[in-house]
Amino acid sequence: MVEEFGQQEPLAEHVYDKRVKEYGWVGSEVAFGLAYEYTSPAQTILDIGIGTGLGSILFHKAGMVIYGLDNSDAMLDICQSKGFASDLQLHDMSKFPYPYDGESLDHAVCIGALQYFENIQPVIEEVVRIIRKSGVFVFTVMDRSPSENAAMVLGPEITDSGSTDTIYRHSTPQISEYLQVCGLEPVKSLEFNMFMDRDKRRKSPVKIYVAMKRNTTRRSSGTG
Repeated sequence: MVEEFGQQEPLAEHVYDKRVKEYGWVGSEVAFGLAYEYTSPAQTILDIGIGTGLGSILFHKAGMVIYGLDNSDAMLDICQSKGFASDLQLHDMSKFPYPYDGESLDHAVCIGALQYFENIQPVIEEVVRIIRKSGVFVFTVMDRSPSENAAMVLGPEITDSGSTDTIYRHSTPQISEYLQVCGLEPVKSLEFNMFMDRDKRRKSPVKIYVAMKRNTTRRSSGTG
């Protein structure tokens, strides 16, 4: 996973993690704080788009067992070198099913990856398949009002790659519908601004959701 800053080539561990700090990103800490009360030590949690492991390291420190998948071999190597993940899988997040049995893990987390999906309902459906009843899914999306366009083009000054990149923002009504039809009950959410550049001059809204798997699920086509 490439968290928050465009789909660039993977960076060395110390450079990549330092960059996250330079941008003032606190999404991983906020997500952990919101979801912590629904988890217990020794439970399992799947980090979708685990990257270098920034989204799940706090869950590990709280005693949980970390599973992760990512489509970048280089990022997985960095995560593996940190020594806290019990199982790492190289897998394209856009290809379903993911390599886990139904109701085989307790919870799931996805930090800074869903902005690369125009439609995130298939990801949510897959999470519902994998996690156990009463498990939670904590995730971040780039937020928008219903009147704003979903697609956002990031210029070279934001991507740091010399090229443009397109990400997708997801409104609260969209997310509410996805959760409803997939069988997740929203229990918490929090919106805050993230910085899009090192100078911390450009901000964009991010929203973190915590949703719990219901005892029964319903599926439908959802919102595009």
